[in-house]
Amino acid sequence: MAFGAMPGMTPDAAWARGAAIFGYVSAAVILGLTFAVVANNDSSDGDAARNLGIAATVYTAGSIPVIEIGGASARNH
Repeated sequence: MAFGAMPGMTPDAAWARGAAIFGYVSAAVILGLTFAVVANNDSSDGDAARNLGIAATVYTAGSIPVIEIGGASARNH
């Protein structure tokens, strides 16, 4: 059984498609946050870059399981 696959649940192609779209949007958000960290890295106030980095890390950690479960749904469909 793949990670994220729940016994008794049926795969749904619409869920996989939505997860793929969420993955593409997440990649753009994470890339944007990374550029913002780099842009604010040289500022005298290091808090902005650190806070943006924390936001990117938390967003990444939260989006990975959603994308992975959607991928598992597509593979099992």
